[in-house]
Amino acid sequence: MMTALFAENFFVVHPNQLPGINLLALLASIPAVVLGWLTRSLVLVVVIGVVSMGLLRFFSNCLLQ
Repeated sequence: MMTALFAENFFVVHPNQLPGINLLALLASIPAVVLGWLTRSLVLVVVIGVVSMGLLRFFSNCLLQ
């Protein structure tokens, strides 16, 4: 069940096209997965995932403007 929720955010559905990949979600999940594998702490995984997604969104919006 968690894998389905986890993988659901990586794919973007476009009508009449193949699904694309949500690069920000994929990049934000890398530090969270590594930390989860090292520490086995759900709280740290959630915090690092949220912080990394926020930083990626902030810097991607700054670069696009």
